Amino acid sequence: MQIGFNAVFKGLAAFWASTWGNAVKHNLQATWIRGEQTRVSNVTAMEQSTISTDQVSLLVAKTLNWKAPGPDGINNFSIWRFTGTHSYLAHHFNQFMEDAGNIPVSLVQGIIHLLSKSQDCQDPSKYKPITCLCTIHKTYTACIPGKAYKHQNKINS
Repeated sequence: MQIGFNAVFKGLAAFWASTWGNAVKHNLQATWIRGEQTRVSNVTAMEQSTISTDQVSLLVAKTLNWKAPGPDGINNFSIWRFTGTHSYLAHHFNQFMEDAGNIPVSLVQGIIHLLSKSQDCQDPSKYKPITCLCTIHKTYTACIPGKAYKHQNKINS
């Protein structure tokens, strides 16, 4: 018996909808969370820092040129070559750092591709999700760890 594409697709949609479609509710009153809040209550907040055009250019230069783009369709090569955009990106990244509410929803969306892990293409659990995020979002999030590490080292020294 051969199963058609539509039947497989419906099975995939149902399986992954049960995983991605359910909102997770966290217990914000959990003992361990309250313990961590107490433990870090005296830690100095990280100073506001800026992301420079040079930093954006450096991070973009480190990206792989022809990776699959996200929903915006912009690949790394385009951002790398259009250096005039780097100052605008730095400006917007700094706005995002000041207020995360400024981040457009479209920037954090991705395209999910389901890749089969085995020859059994009928079993929805035999697929792994690969998400392609917007290149601009990946560049922005690459700017943050360096700032956080500097702050962490300052606190721990």
